[in-house]
Amino acid sequence: DAHASADGIAVLVHDPVLNIGGRNIVISECSAAELGALDLGAGEGIPTLHEALAAFPLARFNIDIKSSDAANDVVRAVTRHNAQERVLIASFKAARRTAACRRIPGVATSASATVALVSVLSATVGLTFFGRWLLRSVDAVQLPTSMLGLRVFTPRFVSMCHAARVSVHAWTINNPTEMQRLFDLGVDGVVTDRCDLANSILRRQGS
Repeated sequence: DAHASADGIAVLVHDPVLNIGGRNIVISECSAAELGALDLGAGEGIPTLHEALAAFPLARFNIDIKSSDAANDVVRAVTRHNAQERVLIASFKAARRTAACRRIPGVATSASATVALVSVLSATVGLTFFGRWLLRSVDAVQLPTSMLGLRVFTPRFVSMCHAARVSVHAWTINNPTEMQRLFDLGVDGVVTDRCDLANSILRRQGS
């Protein structure tokens, strides 16, 4: 998750406001250096995207642009580190995602919230041809297990996405039974706080 610091640097943090030691830290009001110097425990602060891409040159990154102010530096960081082939750009706002992707040729992208929801509805009512058409310009869908009370990851939905050559990712899955169910359905990946459990399941499957 990428927010922008006060000096316009993309920093990797989920929430726009953190409470540290009883003090609210507003990400957009602090410089990248100040955020990096925060004590989050174990000597860790909030890293910039530039630092993360440099520190893990072989890792793949799924970057959710959380604010419009962060978009420019996300583009700069990915371009500077020549990381477009190992980065996927996501954002709940289609315009923000599309604008960033246009400036990074070859980068992967996931569906916006609106496109994802309509694709789920299409699969639910059997209009898979329309769902495939909707997903024609994205590389992945990244969704929770339910939307508007509908179960998202059904055999029909997963098959529709794969027919459109779109990867299917589920979030946030911390229960190993649910992980196994999703992998058995053909889901390509999960967002999880328990990588140890996910890796254990995948090793058993030989993946």
